[in-house]
Amino acid sequence: MTPSTTPTSSPTTTGANTTAYDNIDPAFHYIGVWTQINDTNLSYYKGTDSYSNDSTTPATVTFMFTGTRVQLHGTTNTDRGIYGITLDSNAEILTSAYSPTQVFEVTVYDSGTLPKGPHTLTIRVTGTSDPSATDTIIDVDDAKVFP
Repeated sequence: MTPSTTPTSSPTTTGANTTAYDNIDPAFHYIGVWTQINDTNLSYYKGTDSYSNDSTTPATVTFMFTGTRVQLHGTTNTDRGIYGITLDSNAEILTSAYSPTQVFEVTVYDSGTLPKGPHTLTIRVTGTSDPSATDTIIDVDDAKVFP
């Protein structure tokens, strides 16, 4: 699913000259089955979130950006699985979003300092989870890019 163009989103400049990109921003390219939430009553960035547990396609999302660092934000909870994350042509790393309680706007990935320039972040649904998790869902809430 490619998130709908309604509502629309544009990057927002935040503190330290960083730019936040909501998950419905055109900078995110979705492949596979993703569900989008539009609910301003929840604590998602700008009230939106995209999530999937589709590991058969597999569901992926690609985010292309220019900067010196990127942080990916998501939600941790009992039903969350393990992200497969690749930056540029580096090896994939795995990171779990399992938590015994729901927490919004968690930094699920931080690239650390990068050479200034264009980069590609790829997020993959692995279909795996912590043994205590009840599902394998991963989500994309937003990404913060540092200049």
